[in-house]
Amino acid sequence: MPILPTLSQFIAAVDKQAVWLGKPDIEWQKYDEHVFVLVNEILSDPMAAQDAAVVTEILAEDLLISMLGKAWLDSLTKIPERSDDLIVKVRRLQLLGERRELARRLYQFQSYPWFEHYLRHVEKNDPQSSLFEGDVIRHLMNIPGSDVSRVAESGRKGEDYDILLRYPSGTLIPVEVKTKDSSTPFTTNTVKSTLKAAARQLPVGSLGLVFLRAPFSWVGGRLELEYPEAIHEGIRQTTRIAAVFTAIDKSHIDSSGTRGSVTRIWHPYFSECNDNSMRERLVQLLRILEAGDRSLFAPRPPF
Repeated sequence: MPILPTLSQFIAAVDKQAVWLGKPDIEWQKYDEHVFVLVNEILSDPMAAQDAAVVTEILAEDLLISMLGKAWLDSLTKIPERSDDLIVKVRRLQLLGERRELARRLYQFQSYPWFEHYLRHVEKNDPQSSLFEGDVIRHLMNIPGSDVSRVAESGRKGEDYDILLRYPSGTLIPVEVKTKDSSTPFTTNTVKSTLKAAARQLPVGSLGLVFLRAPFSWVGGRLELEYPEAIHEGIRQTTRIAAVFTAIDKSHIDSSGTRGSVTRIWHPYFSECNDNSMRERLVQLLRILEAGDRSLFAPRPPF
């Protein structure tokens, strides 16, 4: 039995006579309250309260197994055992952080009608890619009046983007999300080919957005010197990309090697094919990205 039920498990166990069944907003409210009660009960134990970080790790792993299965979790990179070696400490913290944050995104997105599309993506991709896509979705949700959907994967050029953003005016903007792995060395050709591939996934006649996560291994002098020109070369022959927003993550580990944090810096690049209305939207979105983790519309996770 899982420690925390998923939304679907919770609804399946509810008395079928409950008058609120079939009302998604109330179903979520009841479920969310139930989960927070469970978590508070766990943390009320003095032993658990003394090491809340470990409890969080356990709850995150439990939720991942409930949604994706033990085999999926076992297929991921193994979490290293505790060690005095600094490199091992850093890798351990990175992997634990990725799993914790991915579990949080899965919890937050359960109530949305497009959740299954996101879940399928998580099943087939590495946690870094899925987590970054989840972060992008949450940021887009903070655009006032917007509607955000994770779309089903089609495998067809021009229709295989990741997210659809709808503004209150009815304007639709397709969004493609790319995550580069740390094993991929930084070269200008890598950036250009990634952006050209992203453009092909956006619909003909549309003006879309590309979000790109640069791995830790890319951070350095070459990135600062060569990256802007590489973006320019990558999108100068397409009219499908309005902007490229690049997330550059820098990790920080405390002196004990037991706690870490990540500072995310956003690098915006606006194409020359935007009208005034689109430029205003892009500037608004950049402000939201730079404001950081202040999601107003995705539910808060319980751990």
